[in-house]
Amino acid sequence: MSQAPEVKTIGIVGTGDVGIALARGFLRDGHKVVMGTRKPDGKEKEFLEKLTKTAFEDEKQGLSKHTEGFSLTTQEKAAHQGDVVILAVNWAAVEHVCKELKDHLKGKIVVDVNNPLHFEGGKFLGLLPLKDSKGNNRSGGEVVQEALPQSKGLLFLFYFCFVRL
Repeated sequence: MSQAPEVKTIGIVGTGDVGIALARGFLRDGHKVVMGTRKPDGKEKEFLEKLTKTAFEDEKQGLSKHTEGFSLTTQEKAAHQGDVVILAVNWAAVEHVCKELKDHLKGKIVVDVNNPLHFEGGKFLGLLPLKDSKGNNRSGGEVVQEALPQSKGLLFLFYFCFVRL
């Protein structure tokens, strides 16, 4: 049985709550994390504080040992530098971000943690209905897969399924 290759750097595109929570976990476990945001200039210290401030008490000790493995950069550089890249941007930006980053994601494993959620006025209204050009239903994962056809592999995590009872 062959061993899985060691992941050296995790690229996270998106610096919202989900991206920060994932970065915190990867850092705590000793991985190098490169987070990508649209405007990274001078914000690295702010993000490190946010990572540690929002951590549970039992996480803070392990996290403090590994913060030197954190860097904040552009989305393009995070996508380029990550051995595995996590797409954690707002659903409304997914197709645009995929288009912008597709050359940086060629041959990479991409983990999509998005859901096509519909909010209006701060109120959650459900999942957005997604259709292809023929009017057939499709998932958020299919949207990302179509936008990143040359990625090595796509994993879709944390997808919501709703059932009306």
